[in-house]
Amino acid sequence: MHCKRKLGERLKIRCFGGMGRVFAVVLAGVLACTWGCSGGEEQPPEEKNKVVVAIKRPMPKPAPEEKVEPPPVPQKQPEPAVVEKETAPREGESVAQEEQPAPQAAAAAKPGSVETQAPAELLKKSEPPKLEKGFVRVREGESLSAVAARQDVYGDFLKWPGLYRLNVERLAMIQTWEDVKKKPLPAGLSLRYVSPGEERKSQSPFQPRPWVVTIRSWQTPGRLAAPAIKLIQNGYNVYIARAVVKDKPWLRLRVGFYRSKSEALAAKEKIGEILGNNDAWIARAGKTELETFSRE
Repeated sequence: MHCKRKLGERLKIRCFGGMGRVFAVVLAGVLACTWGCSGGEEQPPEEKNKVVVAIKRPMPKPAPEEKVEPPPVPQKQPEPAVVEKETAPREGESVAQEEQPAPQAAAAAKPGSVETQAPAELLKKSEPPKLEKGFVRVREGESLSAVAARQDVYGDFLKWPGLYRLNVERLAMIQTWEDVKKKPLPAGLSLRYVSPGEERKSQSPFQPRPWVVTIRSWQTPGRLAAPAIKLIQNGYNVYIARAVVKDKPWLRLRVGFYRSKSEALAAKEKIGEILGNNDAWIARAGKTELETFSRE
């Protein structure tokens, strides 16, 4: 029995001794860990994966906007009208005139000055003035025969003697047939002519005078120009009439118109002296010829 007790005690010592060793090792490890970790920052414990669920909260309703009315604009009170009493002028006093503009302003507003003229008025001034009735303006490059041939004049180039007779002084540069046909007249020159309206209204003094003096008859107008110009310059009514003789066209240079044969013969003698020959003869003009040339 005594031996069993001793054996049991030994076993307890051994067991407790082994346990003590284990406990000492564990305690030393714990102390070592505690000491080592105390020198640095404490590590946060590892967190386990957490599932985060967002909680939806209802959005608050916006507060209603308050209408802010603009402050009222103060109305401008009308200024009291100042009524000036009119006073009648006393005897010997004149009513005060309105203030006159300054000299510079008056000069600027003066009618007819360039500053106050409208563009339309300036254009009107640049345009040539309108011609009186019975006048025609020469265009650029036109000769005397070209003006006579215009439809707004006579419509016939052979009627140039009528233009020359009515404008002798303005056409002093015309001396030959070449001048009549080709020489350009000054552009813008106004020439007198007998318009169709004047022909209808006027009573020609030559109507009852059918007698004429035939100066020359030729088939071309060139041979008729020189004597025509010379006679016109001496005051005779010269014209060129067309005629047909034996189916051939002729041009007759004539001077008219005379009441009787004797008057025509007397005119023939004077014309012979002016031209230096006695080749003219007298004749009676027909009705168409009288109506055409007695009014020019």
